[in-house]
Amino acid sequence: MPGSRGWPYAFGQIPRPAERVLTLAWLSDKLPDRFISETLAQRVHAETGRSVALVSLEERAHPVNGFNDGQHYVMLNVDTSGSMVLPVMPGPVSHMRVQVPVEGLSEGMLNRMLTQLKERYYYILLHLGPEVPVALLVESFVQSDKSFLFLQAAPVNLY
Repeated sequence: MPGSRGWPYAFGQIPRPAERVLTLAWLSDKLPDRFISETLAQRVHAETGRSVALVSLEERAHPVNGFNDGQHYVMLNVDTSGSMVLPVMPGPVSHMRVQVPVEGLSEGMLNRMLTQLKERYYYILLHLGPEVPVALLVESFVQSDKSFLFLQAAPVNLY
C-alpha cells in the first residue's frame, strides 16, 4: 500500500525499465562520430560497470573504416533473418560492425539482432553514420530505448 513502510516507491512513481539500447545517428560527415561514439561507450562502462556493445550499422555499398583504426573491432555476419554468431571479445566494451544489405532490412531483422546482443551485453549503442539508408535510421529509432540525432551546426540545418 502506498505510504506504508513496506512500499518501496513513493505514491505515483513506478520504476522505469533501464534504457539499454541507444541509437547514435550522425547526419553529418564532418563530425567526429567514431571518436565520440567510442568515448561514449567507454564512459557508459566506466559509470555503470556494465558490459557495452558498440555496433556500427553500415550499408554494404558504403562500408566505413573501423573505429580506432580497426583495433579491437569485429565484423559481424548477420543473415537476413537477423541471426548472427557473436564472437567472444575481451574487455568490457566490444566494438562490432554490421553491414546491412543495400536493399534494406528484412522485417524484424534489427529486433532479432538486438535480442541476441542483449543476452550478452547490458548496453547496446547503435552507431549510424550519414550514409545509412533512411529505413535503417527509422527502424533503429523504433527499436531503441533512446535515440540521439547529431547534426552539424550550420545554417542549412536550422529551420
